[in-house]
Amino acid sequence: MTYRAILSVQKRRDEPSGLSVSDRFFQPESVPKPHRLLWFAADALLLSCLMTGLLMLYASGFSVPTSLWFYPAVFLLCVGVTALFRNPWCRQHRLAIGTAVLLVYLLLLFLCQDTFFGGMQQFGDLAADTLSWTYHAEQDVPASAAGGSAAEIFLILAAVPAMLWFGASLFQKNSLLMSCLLLFPLLVLPVLCGAAKNTVALFLVLLGAVLCMAFARPKRQYRMWGGGNLHLQRQNQ
Repeated sequence: MTYRAILSVQKRRDEPSGLSVSDRFFQPESVPKPHRLLWFAADALLLSCLMTGLLMLYASGFSVPTSLWFYPAVFLLCVGVTALFRNPWCRQHRLAIGTAVLLVYLLLLFLCQDTFFGGMQQFGDLAADTLSWTYHAEQDVPASAAGGSAAEIFLILAAVPAMLWFGASLFQKNSLLMSCLLLFPLLVLPVLCGAAKNTVALFLVLLGAVLCMAFARPKRQYRMWGGGNLHLQRQNQ
């Protein structure tokens, strides 16, 4: 659903006082299917660049071994999150969909909790090893950091809330500030640890950030168009 640039006029007459009230609202019009697919592909590419760059930065910076399925799985998750937030039916039932996604995510964590916590420990040991090497600290690194096979699963599962956050901020709220509130600390951590050395990962993060700035649109306040009329507010959203 898109909106025309020219505002339509809606007139209402107050019978007791005899006054006529005119409201301005955006007239919705349907978007051709190829255009919807093109915008969907652009949104999926934006989220994929951002998340692939961040996960590549963490995996290469902290020496996390990754399998061949790692980055295709990240791409498929980004496409799924984009479809979730771009679906009109999901937007109308956002509370029910959000609750269902949360329950599925918690169930997934419960089923693979041993792998998740084992990967968390391995990732922590790898991060401690990176800090020890960066700041020349004499610290014994646990032997579990040598393998790190479960650390990639931990990264994938830990990245799901970040994907949902970016999806909600970019595709639903249209808030660049909301996305930057998470992007900034995720970038600061590997930089402080001396792990931000992958040029390709930094380029993908930069490309994703630039695309966010280019495509993010300021969200109009409800009080500007529609006042207390809830139906009109939904039209103007």
